[in-house]
Amino acid sequence: MSDFKAVRFAVGTPVEVTLEFDQPRKTPSGKYPGKTIIWYGIKELITGENGFNASEKLCELIDLQKYAKGDRLQIEKCQSESKDGKSYQFFKVNGQSLYDLNAQFNAPQAAPPVKAPPITPQSVGTIMTNEQKMNILWSDYESRNGMAKEPAAPVAEPIISQSQPLVDEEDIPF
Repeated sequence: MSDFKAVRFAVGTPVEVTLEFDQPRKTPSGKYPGKTIIWYGIKELITGENGFNASEKLCELIDLQKYAKGDRLQIEKCQSESKDGKSYQFFKVNGQSLYDLNAQFNAPQAAPPVKAPPITPQSVGTIMTNEQKMNILWSDYESRNGMAKEPAAPVAEPIISQSQPLVDEEDIPF
């Protein structure tokens, strides 16, 4: 394995690589039974490295983002501290960690817009003349029966004062 020269990731130092293959090479570890060695071949860097060993989490991160041969990646090893004060390390690929991707996939979806109910005499209230109610009902009837014509230019209706008698829904003839 002398022809493999691995990139060594330092905490806080991003490394730019270009993948040479669609899939990593996975082989069983001779040193650690039950573990797998994951090797990504990359376009040789100016410093001579031609690949990197990936943890299962780094491999998952690359797979989730569907990177393949020819894709340029910026891989950064990061370190953080948990709530209990213990430090841990993780990777970011092109600025995204597994935590970031999980947050994106699990984000609540926006609710569809609510359609406003149609304006009817009942929804407008009782401060409406019988003629106005009839015009609304007739327009609705025409549109449902395919008789709708070009809408006429709106006519300004006089404002009804509170001193005029209120019209009840029962006044509609049908």
